[in-house]
Formats: sequence, structure tokens, C-alpha cells
Amino acid sequence: ASDVYKRQEYNSLRREISGILKLIDENLDNVILHPVDDEHQLFVEKKDGTLVRIDDLGRGLSSLITLSILYVLEKPEVLMIDDVESMGIFPLRLETLKSVLDMLNSIVLITTQSLDAIAVFSSDDKVKFYLLGKGKIKELKAKEVKLYLEAGEDIRIVAKNFIYEVTKD
Repeated sequence: ASDVYKRQEYNSLRREISGILKLIDENLDNVILHPVDDEHQLFVEKKDGTLVRIDDLGRGLSSLITLSILYVLEKPEVLMIDDVESMGIFPLRLETLKSVLDMLNSIVLITTQSLDAIAVFSSDDKVKFYLLGKGKIKELKAKEVKLYLEAGEDIRIVAKNFIYEVTKD
């Protein structure tokens, strides 16, 4: 009975990962732990049946897949992504990252210096931005950040000004 339960749980995890993979790239079908020499390595299976080692994919794509696998396995209440641009996720993939994060049932905290990431996440009214500095925190709603961006202002410089204003007391 325990083998049947393990198989059902394994299949459930694979289906969940597969659903996220399709969101990342419609040509990705599944993740497979495949033996190579004396060890096992992670591969993605494409729709056409070809296997590609995750390490052979681009850094951004492999980061998204790894994040998805870890999320499905761990299901954290809070997910922290420090310095999102270090994941190698270029502007075209940021929308994909946002879509993946939107479907997760976690509080997601992201740090970034990337204007592209700020622009993508400011399109969602549920997102809040926190400007940190000198022990103070300033909260901005996404629509406020979006107004700065639409006005052509660099929110990173605006943030320094806000931090200064917040710490003036």
C-alpha cells in the first residue's frame, strides 16, 4: 500500500511541475531524473520526446525550472528571491517569472535593482514595493511606482529620495 501511495504522490508532483513547465515554455513537458554514468541528473522532456539536461539550458530558463521544482517539493509559505536579476532572467522572461509566481500559493518577497523587474511587477495592483534604508521602510503601491515609471523617473533614484525623506523625522 505504501508503494501505491508513493507512486500517487510522485505522479501528483510530476503533474504539478508539468503544469508550471508549460507556463514557462509550451514545449516543455516534464522533468525527469535520468541516470548519467554513475549519477542521476535532472532533464526536461520536450513535447517531441527529446531530453535536455537542465544544466544545458540557459541560466534564466534553468533558474525558472529549478525554482518551480523546489516550490512544488517544499511549498513554502514565504518565498524569498534575493536579487532576482542574478537568476539570469532577462526582460522577456520576467513576465514568465511573474506568471509562475502568480500561480503559487505563497507570499513572495523579491529584492531587485532591475528597472525591468520593477516595471513588470508594478503592473499588478496586488504588488507592494518597500523602499528600505537607514532602518526605515516606505511602502508604495504598484500604481504609485507605475506613475513614476510612466513619468520617466528612475524609481531607484526616487527611492533614495524617499528614504532620505522618511529618515528626516
